[in-house]
Amino acid sequence: MRRWIMGMVFLLLISVSVVRAVPVYAESDVAVTDTVTESVDSSSSTPWYMPDWVSDLLDSVKNMISTMKDLMTGQLIYDAVIGFIVMAVDEAIAPLMGVFAKSYLFTPRVAEIGLVYKIWSMLTIISLVSIIIGIGVLAIKIIRGKKALDKLLKVFIACLLSCLVSLTVINFCNVGANWLHQEMMEGIIGTSGIQYDGLSGEDILKSLIIGSDAITDPQYAGQTLGHITVETQGGIWMLLALVLFEVLPLFLIALLATLVLILLASFVPIWIMLTAYNGKAETLIGFMNIYIRTLVVGCVLALHWALSVRGQSDYGAGAGFAADLGVPPIVFSIITILLIIVFLFLFWVKPLLSAAKSPMTLAGGEALEGLGEWGEKGSAAMNQIGKRLGMEGLQERSLSWKEKSARMSEAGRKMQEMAKSGSMVPDLIASSLSGGASEVLKGVTYQDEPDEWLTQPGDIVMMQEAPLSIGNKQMIMEDPAKVSKQLMDKGYKQAVVLQVSADDREQMQALVPALQAQHGDHVAWNSESDQLVMKGPTDEIIRELQSHAINMDSVQHGLVKEGLFIDLKEQTVNTVGDVSHEAMKELMQTQVTYIKAHVPPEEAKHIHEQLQHSHHEWAERVELRDGSLWLPESDLDRIMPVLNTMTKQLVQTVRLDMPAGSKFLPRMMDDWQKDASLDELMAAVQYKDNHVLVHSDQADRFKQTFEQYRSERIPYWRTHNGLIKVIKDGVPVDYGSVPMRGLDMGSFESLQRDMIRKRREHLRKEG
Repeated sequence: MRRWIMGMVFLLLISVSVVRAVPVYAESDVAVTDTVTESVDSSSSTPWYMPDWVSDLLDSVKNMISTMKDLMTGQLIYDAVIGFIVMAVDEAIAPLMGVFAKSYLFTPRVAEIGLVYKIWSMLTIISLVSIIIGIGVLAIKIIRGKKALDKLLKVFIACLLSCLVSLTVINFCNVGANWLHQEMMEGIIGTSGIQYDGLSGEDILKSLIIGSDAITDPQYAGQTLGHITVETQGGIWMLLALVLFEVLPLFLIALLATLVLILLASFVPIWIMLTAYNGKAETLIGFMNIYIRTLVVGCVLALHWALSVRGQSDYGAGAGFAADLGVPPIVFSIITILLIIVFLFLFWVKPLLSAAKSPMTLAGGEALEGLGEWGEKGSAAMNQIGKRLGMEGLQERSLSWKEKSARMSEAGRKMQEMAKSGSMVPDLIASSLSGGASEVLKGVTYQDEPDEWLTQPGDIVMMQEAPLSIGNKQMIMEDPAKVSKQLMDKGYKQAVVLQVSADDREQMQALVPALQAQHGDHVAWNSESDQLVMKGPTDEIIRELQSHAINMDSVQHGLVKEGLFIDLKEQTVNTVGDVSHEAMKELMQTQVTYIKAHVPPEEAKHIHEQLQHSHHEWAERVELRDGSLWLPESDLDRIMPVLNTMTKQLVQTVRLDMPAGSKFLPRMMDDWQKDASLDELMAAVQYKDNHVLVHSDQADRFKQTFEQYRSERIPYWRTHNGLIKVIKDGVPVDYGSVPMRGLDMGSFESLQRDMIRKRREHLRKEG
């Protein structure tokens, strides 16, 4: 009996210890509370005759039996496992919360970190002293006449100022990026008045699971991340997936981005000093490349979080893409994290590794080359879009961007070549100090022609109006008898107009005075057009002219008034003298006059058919006769814009770029304008800056004419102090003045750097 009692007590102690060992959350709290209540109730109903120790023993037995039931059904084990995992996850994530709160949604203001400021201050003092020493040395040399060093002095002064304000500029950029993140998250999530930079790391992660309620509803403030995750769909597995595939990757990304920003802010004075002394913009380009990419990383993380929270909020309200599919947004969030990791590796980590391999230049040349290549691809795409939309301006700008991107890419390649072969600054200084003798000793050979005289980055396709030309001869389309009656009612007289031939001109001039004396104002002579106008009864006048053997073949019969003659046979309007404005206005009011459009018969027929099906009220007055298109003169102001649009032509224009840095294009265009044989070519050419746009059908002729023009001239370069240089047998020679038939190729210093670089690259390849 004693053994049995001791065994029961032992089992009781074990069960109690197990129950106390299990952390209690949510439903467990309710269960324990209910158990305690029942125990109290049962103890309160204990009979008076039963000792207290017996009552306690019975309660322990009941608890033991309940525990045994939970153990047999698996409930106890399940609660214990869930409690353990939730506790473990919460404790494991706790150290990460601070990093999340400080660096996940917002770019850390590294300039305000004490350690960063101390390192930056120390390195700034070292860099400033070094730069000031360089400025002093350069100033002394310039005072002694070494003018070639003035550009380098400007670089040192610019680096001095940049070094002083570098940390302030970085902090300003960080603050600007954070403002952008705040505005972006407010807009996407749909909240206002919430300062997202004040959220705790746990709130940030909880909002991924339950949406914006985690940061707006106070009831979630006291619940842990693990507790909330277990209670959502997927339970423990969703919690594990969240930790492994979202929390840990995001923590590592945010931590790495923060470390990179700290290093960039701390050591920026050293990189500025290196830029001053080696004369390479590559270092600053590399710095800006890594810094901007790191800021973009923070923007991507903030955007992903905002979209995930908005998706979770919509899902809770039964709306959105995830609700339609019936898949929790947290699943999409985890999947997109994997995609973001791939993107950030290509966009950020790879350039970061390249910069780490070249800490002196931060792989700025490689970054510039890559940016140029992407610029060329983007410009080509924009050019195609411009062609499809018919936007001439977009096509032209895209070709300019493409040309600039190509130069940027080439500059990046040159930077990388110089990084491999060393800085050219010593060679340039030595060349300046020795008057070029150092270049001769090193075997630097100059070439007097660029690698390509003309480059063709692309073409522009546009719809161009072909202005429709019209005649100056008016015509009346009404029935001649009707026209005659209407005009005679307006005071027109019957008349005959004789076009006198050149052979009869002198004789006619001699006869006119006698005819006018005999017939009065029934005869009029127009000496400018050699026309004799006879009004009223003309038989007697005609017989008299025939008696003098005047050729009467060119005779027109019609009506005349105040210099206007209407040929009733041809139905044309002619002038036979000075025409008053009132007479022309009266004719326009009385008759519909037409003017002929100069278009081929087939095109005239096509235009006429289209107009008959148009909605223009004047279209029915447009006439097609004998393959000719006749337009009512009173409607010309409305007709011509429509016809010019209908006759648009698809024109392809080719862009041709002159050699980079050259300045001879305006002079060449002026010379071509003076050549009458090039009028057709010049009508198809436009030029701007250092490129031309040529109609494709004239492109070959332009190239041939350009080749002939430049082959007859001497290329020359101008130094920064005004000296004129030409290349003779691979050596730059001082020419004294601009050649009479010269070709301005631009800066000699640019040519010099290019030639030295090519020589160094050649030597490097040869080993």
